[in-house]
Amino acid sequence: IVIIIFDSVTTYFVMEQAAGAIVEALDVAPFGIYKAIADKVAGNYAQRAVQAEQVAEAVEQSPHPVVVCGDFNDTPVSYVYRTIRRAGNLVDSFVEKGRGVEHTFKGLYNLFRIDYILADKEAFEVKSYDSYDEPMSDHKPLTVRLGVLD
Repeated sequence: IVIIIFDSVTTYFVMEQAAGAIVEALDVAPFGIYKAIADKVAGNYAQRAVQAEQVAEAVEQSPHPVVVCGDFNDTPVSYVYRTIRRAGNLVDSFVEKGRGVEHTFKGLYNLFRIDYILADKEAFEVKSYDSYDEPMSDHKPLTVRLGVLD
């Protein structure tokens, strides 16, 4: 749920290309499995890079303050994250108000933060950040409260 009390704001909901279908690669001959997985992962990285550039362009062209919410399927040190965050001078709500080490993806040993809420730092102040360990998804839902700057 997004509640916006602001004259005009542009909100983007993003879901970047997932690794998906690695299970398909398991049907490959035993020695080819590693190459098949590597090819699949490399292709997804390339697709996410293109998608990130498209989101960044839309953010840069927005005439209004921007909030970007989404499953980037990539970590905070990735090209995808940096490209989108830098495009609109966006602030990461977890970096501002989160605590400790956070994971938003519940697979792969709970190691990865791949879901984000980024807000225009010229228009918004991050007041709070929370995540919840709900069983409805393999991702943790996020709640962020933003204050409007004068």
